[in-house]
Amino acid sequence: FEHPNIVRYYASWTEKVHFNSYLYIQMQVHDNSLAKWLSDNQNLSRDNQRIRDIFKQIVEAVSYI
Repeated sequence: FEHPNIVRYYASWTEKVHFNSYLYIQMQVHDNSLAKWLSDNQNLSRDNQRIRDIFKQIVEAVSYI
């Protein structure tokens, strides 16, 4: 299944380097970074429609999971 608000998981693996083990997770690259958008738009009013749209997408994504 696919959902537009969920990044796709491809694979995961561990690698041992010296005495440490590292977990790697390969996921889909997504151009619409919520963190970048929020950092670029820090001075938004509370009633901004775009914020509500993003929040709705997050809720839909979590509900899908």
